[in-house]
Amino acid sequence: MATYIINCIYNIQTTLTLYEFTDQRLEMLDAQIDAHIDTLVSEQASYVLNQLGMAGIYGSTQTHQPKQGALSLVYGLDAITVKGAMNQFDSYLASPDSLLMPQCNLLLSAKFRDMVKKRSIELICTAYQQMYAAITDPANDYRDWQSIVPRTPEQVAKLLV
Repeated sequence: MATYIINCIYNIQTTLTLYEFTDQRLEMLDAQIDAHIDTLVSEQASYVLNQLGMAGIYGSTQTHQPKQGALSLVYGLDAITVKGAMNQFDSYLASPDSLLMPQCNLLLSAKFRDMVKKRSIELICTAYQQMYAAITDPANDYRDWQSIVPRTPEQVAKLLV
């Protein structure tokens, strides 16, 4: 839905740019496009995390409190499960375009396609950074964390950008 609306507004915007007196309306259309791009970015990042099996891990690392005990003892966050998801993430790093939602390719504007891709990668990097911090935290009791998350957040960002 967001892609369709972005494309419609983009077509209107392209037509209105021909006229000098439409600057105020063009700004309003820009704001609407930005809002729908935010939606698409969010959907893309969620799609990738879900496909890789990392959405649950990410959600748990966000809500987990230290007083609840070690993160590695939480159901679904044991070292084997987390390592499996990180292995899938490693495959994704080799070919990030493989998990691009089809609607992202349907955007008429190359600028918008690039924007969605760049911003969704930023969200994915942020999510990875939070998971990495939780897994490497000694309080969460992941004994061999280097084999679970072999790449630092900086290395992941370099591979994706």
